[in-house]
Amino acid sequence: MSSIPWALSGVQLTAVNFALSGWGAGSTIGAIRGIQTGFVATITAGPGPSVSPTVIFTYPVAYPRAPLSRAKIFGGTGSFADILLSTTTTQGTFTYDGLPVSTKTYQIAFFTVGI
Repeated sequence: MSSIPWALSGVQLTAVNFALSGWGAGSTIGAIRGIQTGFVATITAGPGPSVSPTVIFTYPVAYPRAPLSRAKIFGGTGSFADILLSTTTTQGTFTYDGLPVSTKTYQIAFFTVGI
């Protein structure tokens, strides 16, 4: 058995692990499938989104050092754009490098690897 605690964090993620900012009023995150180290989710933008909105992912289990992360839009009805990111031992902040459109969806794949 592994002695790496985050490797054991096979708990299914839910919307409580995430905070959206700048995606517009009433924006949502759903269709979340996966665990701490890799998951997909769909964001639906609400009315009045801002340029460069963020998704803050709070890890179920903290890392001893800030992990490496990557995210990519792979589907949805909104425009594809780069995802910028920064991480700490407890959270990852993912920034959509563009302006989302109200009612459009953004399917994003996230990967996090702790060391």
